[in-house]
Amino acid sequence: MAGTSIPPVQVRFAGLYEPDIEVLTESLIPYGRWSEEHLASELPVDVQYPAQISERMAVLSDYLAPGRWPDSVPVEAMSTTRYIIEFMIPNVTAEIVRGIRLMVAAAIRDDGSRAVVIRDQVHLVFLSSMVLALARSLKAYVLISENDLDWGEEFYEMKRVYSPNIIYGLSYIARRFGHWDGWTDADFHEEFKHHRLFVPILTEYDFGDPEPISWYSPDDVRRLIIPQLLSIEAINYKTIQRLIFEPMKLRRHLVERNEQFVDSETCSDHSDAINYIIRIASDRIISRLLETPESERWRAYIKLTARTLSISPDIARRVKQAIQLG
Repeated sequence: MAGTSIPPVQVRFAGLYEPDIEVLTESLIPYGRWSEEHLASELPVDVQYPAQISERMAVLSDYLAPGRWPDSVPVEAMSTTRYIIEFMIPNVTAEIVRGIRLMVAAAIRDDGSRAVVIRDQVHLVFLSSMVLALARSLKAYVLISENDLDWGEEFYEMKRVYSPNIIYGLSYIARRFGHWDGWTDADFHEEFKHHRLFVPILTEYDFGDPEPISWYSPDDVRRLIIPQLLSIEAINYKTIQRLIFEPMKLRRHLVERNEQFVDSETCSDHSDAINYIIRIASDRIISRLLETPESERWRAYIKLTARTLSISPDIARRVKQAIQLG
């Protein structure tokens, strides 16, 4: 086992939500002889947030010092600020530490070798998503006496969210990997437990197989599902390990609920999110059908809308009306 003189694993950021994976990878090298179980439970991890978030944390902490609360802000808001500093941010930090530990342990093959490329791929999405979700939450909690936090144009595309749940970062980061119609909630079953997460909705790929999980490539599972599992406190690293190396086994664990939705435009689960998804999905299907020969259009319509019925029957109705199918 490694000695106590080894420095902790370093989580650093090159941008607001761009992790420095090279620094992380290099800092993991001294722990190459640690066992999976020890990595999953004891790996020391030091998280340093990007400058924007660190500065915001310092400002909020200063407000909580005796005599420092802004006169123009109702004192009732102090409890929310204290919640952010004493509960929300420590919880996010703990999730990041736990996620790093789980992924490092899970990326060890049976022969003892490390799946470094896959591990770094997952770490990149996990850390980007976690910190973007945290940044969105911090922006939502700006006090009435303060100017808005100008952290980038992308934040004005997204609706305000107060929770740092990873999906509020992942739904935006996932745009790098595909054009998702939106996200729907699902239960991930692990032995006698189940965990709630979100799965992407993509009607474009559904041309003959209505089972959503069959669409996901191994990279989709590693980029879109495993990062969410890393943020779940009760998950076992062996479960993640199985999905890393056999990602197509995801279908055994996942059951869609279709009760809560996150759209891919505002990356939020607001009350109108399902209508965003209906519009995006139906427009995508309509475009696909207009490229299909008229003689094959009805059959294509049935296949392309089969997946959407559990999301909302309004998608199929909107498509049918636009294409003027009998």
